[in-house]
Formats: sequence, structure tokens, C-alpha cells
Amino acid sequence: MKTWCMLNVRRRKGRVARNRNQRNSKEHNDSIPCAHEKEIVQLRKWMKLYGFGKCSLVPYIFPETGRGLMASADISSDDLIVAIPRCLLITTETVLASEIGHWIKRWKPLLCPQQILSVYLMWETQKGAASEWHPYIQTLPGSFTTPAYFTDTDLQLLPTAVFQRAVQLNQKLCVFYQQIIDFSDTYWPESVEIFTFEAFRRAWYTVNSRSVYMEIGKSEFVRGVENNLALAPFLDLLNHSTQAQITAGYDRESKTYQIRTLVPYRRYEQVFISYGPADNHKLLLEYGFILPNNPHDVFNFTFDDLEILLRVFDVQFWDKKSEIIRQKHLILNLSCSDEGLSWRLATALQILAMDWQELQQWRGAMHQETVSVKNDRLCQTFARYLVTKAMFEMDNHQVPDNFEDITVNQKMALQLRNIDKEILQKTLDSLVKHVKD
Repeated sequence: MKTWCMLNVRRRKGRVARNRNQRNSKEHNDSIPCAHEKEIVQLRKWMKLYGFGKCSLVPYIFPETGRGLMASADISSDDLIVAIPRCLLITTETVLASEIGHWIKRWKPLLCPQQILSVYLMWETQKGAASEWHPYIQTLPGSFTTPAYFTDTDLQLLPTAVFQRAVQLNQKLCVFYQQIIDFSDTYWPESVEIFTFEAFRRAWYTVNSRSVYMEIGKSEFVRGVENNLALAPFLDLLNHSTQAQITAGYDRESKTYQIRTLVPYRRYEQVFISYGPADNHKLLLEYGFILPNNPHDVFNFTFDDLEILLRVFDVQFWDKKSEIIRQKHLILNLSCSDEGLSWRLATALQILAMDWQELQQWRGAMHQETVSVKNDRLCQTFARYLVTKAMFEMDNHQVPDNFEDITVNQKMALQLRNIDKEILQKTLDSLVKHVKD
């Protein structure tokens, strides 16, 4: 009787889950196994020597995300999906205890954690197979698709805000590299040929895109208070998804860095982690990819955009209004999304649309109180102008004539631009609908 009940339940559940099973089977068929590849085999053997146990995750190449990890068996919510022994983690402590540790301790000015790990990666990489980390290093990408690898033509295709941020990050990268060269040229001449800009850029973005958060603690030899980066072999094969829910951290009892999933996975599904609520602007700038249908996507305006309203609409009492907007930190999220204007942008526009009498009661806007019909109409006019202006600037941006001949970087830049245009169009549609209603 018990056996019959179990079979009966399974049959009913099978009907409900049949489509998902078929989809999982199709995804499995479309994916390419890579666990047999030489570098992956060497990585697993090497990690096993240092205590890395059995794992229900298998490396595969997926059509949408590239290399990632597939569930080789069903995984339940709260299951431990991976645990990396402490001795396999690369941290600033690892570097300070290594053969180049004495150089890091002498470095002036002090290096930040990401610089230290980058220097260590460059040093170990040039050693080739002689490096104790060689099985891990050979699995790392040779280059990345972040804007640091974009040509000038590629950069010009980015949305203005992303372009400006990319330029800032590239300049910052050059500053960090120069700090390394200034010291090594003088005190560590044998490292000069090793620490090339190309090697540093690769190492920097390896750490930037593949490290995990792990509190290391302060060190007199490390600049800054946030000494919390660690490189974790194999774990860094996990890709990002907005749907993933995990807990992650270092377990002192087992001396392993652990990740648990809070959502279940079926066999043959790709298993994901989450980098947090990141929009596609950040994903491209920091990690070199974008996600379709990213729920965190927004289009950001700046305070400079608000100042344009001053000139176009002759906004009265600008000094007082801009002071309020700044004091209440409304400029931190002047954005719109598929859901419309952000609260801060809507509130800032509401304040800018106030007459002198309304401005005396400006605090009501902070509680989403309606000011007046006149204020609401002017606020909507401001919003439509900002959105329309942003769309016009995008439409006038030059793009390649032959879309099929563009590079991967250019394609991502244009996709990001199209995402921004879609957000703006949806926002404009909602604003027009509001006026009609």
C-alpha cells in the first residue's frame, strides 16, 4: 500500500513537472561538457590533494552564459553546493606569507588588497608550471570583455553615463598600475619585465570579477580598512543570475569557504550565484557581461540634467530648491525604470515645480503628498522633457552600418544602449498615459 501511494504521487507530480524535465533535458543537450578538458581535470586533481571533496557541480559550457557549473544531481534548498578549503584560497595573507611577501611589506605607498592579489597573480603566472597555483591559473581567462579592453571605437558606442564611468575606471586602473611600476622600477628591477600593463590588466580584472568576500582583518602592510578579497578556485566557475539566492562565507569550524543555495536545482540545470542587485551598467563595467531582462536595470539622470531644467523652463528659486534636493540626498538615485520614475527623481521634480508658497511646505513632498494640480502638471512636463531629451541624444548617436560585422564588445555596447532606450520609452509611455488619465 505504501509503495502504491508513492508511485501514485510520483505519477501526478510527473505530469506537472514534465515540461520542466523536457526543458532541463534540452538545456543539457544544448550544453557542452568540459569536465574532461585537461585544465579542468588537472584543477580537480590538484584541489583534491588539498582536501577538496566530492561536489555535485560539473563544469559545462552553456549556450547563454559560457562556462559554468551544472548540477549532476538534484539539489535541495539549503544544500551546501561547494566548500573550498582555506589552503586553496588566495588572500593578502597568502601573499604576505609567500616568497614575495617581503617585497609587499616594503612597498611604499602601501598597496590595496586588489593590487596585492594582482601582483601575486602576475608573479605566479610568469612561473608557468613551476607555480604551485598553476592548475588554477591556467583555468583563468586570458582577457576580459570589460570596457578596460574596449577600443576607442567600442567606448564611443556606450551610453554616455557608462562611457564616462568606463573612462574613470580606466584612468583609475592606470594610476594603480603606475603605483606598482614606480616601486618595482626602483627597488625590484627583476620584476619590471613581468609587471607589464597587459599582465596587470588581466590580473586586476581576474580579482575584480572572480574574487569572493571574505573578512581577512587589518594588516599594517595593506592599505585601507576593507581587506576582504579572496580568490577561490573552482567556485569562480559559478555564473551570476538575478534569480539565485545563496548564503556565502568562511566557516571557521570546517576551515572552508562555503556556499549554500536557498533555491533548489534539478539535475542538468545550471547552478548560479548572485553578485547582488546589479544593473547591466555595473555588470558590464565590473564583470564584462550583460543580462537580458535584468530586473535591476534603470536609466540614471544626474544633477546636471536637473540644471538643464533651470535654463529651459526658468525654474524659480533655484538656489533654495537645489539646496533642499542636495540636503535630502535626492540626487543619489535620479532614475527611471520599467516601473516609472524613482521616488527620488519624482520628489526632486516635484520640488522644482513648486511656487514660492508651495515651497514653504516642501516637506510634504518627502511623504509623497500631492502639492497641487498645477505642480503635478509641471512636474510631468519636466519628466517628459528629461526622458525625451535622453532618447533624442541616443537616437543621434552614430552606430555601425553593418550590425553583423561588429565585435562582441560593440554588440554589448549597443545592447546596453537599446536597454536604456526601452526603459526611457516605457517611462515616456507611462507619463503620456498619466496626462491622458
